Amino acid sequence: MPRYLLQRRVVLQSLASAAALLAIPHFSQGQAVAEEPTPDDAGSATPTPKLAVLTVVVTGDDEPVGEAEVTVMFPEAIGGEAKLRTDTGGEATFESRESGIAKVRVIHEGWVSSLQEVSLKLGSQRVTIALERL
Repeated sequence: MPRYLLQRRVVLQSLASAAALLAIPHFSQGQAVAEEPTPDDAGSATPTPKLAVLTVVVTGDDEPVGEAEVTVMFPEAIGGEAKLRTDTGGEATFESRESGIAKVRVIHEGWVSSLQEVSLKLGSQRVTIALERL
């Protein structure tokens, strides 16, 4: 097979793989919010959020808790769960394409674990979870 056909085949396979990956996720972790302008009644364009962005802030003794394991169990319509560790500021950010009730679990050695329900809404929201020492 000529070399140019092999190269073309590799490029097409790569594009097909990328398209398949982009079509799969219903939620992601720590990516920028995608917004698209839509005209309002006055005719100007205002951004309409297409994602529910949930930032979980974990504190303990009124200080940020870094390296806490945060798990978000998404609504049934979305399915699955996502896990992240908090940064040094005690934050972990998750995204979902759907809204609904999610469960947020926080675990860190030396602290009492927490499980809370959160109502995911389109747009950005922050939830603070205060841990207590064991």
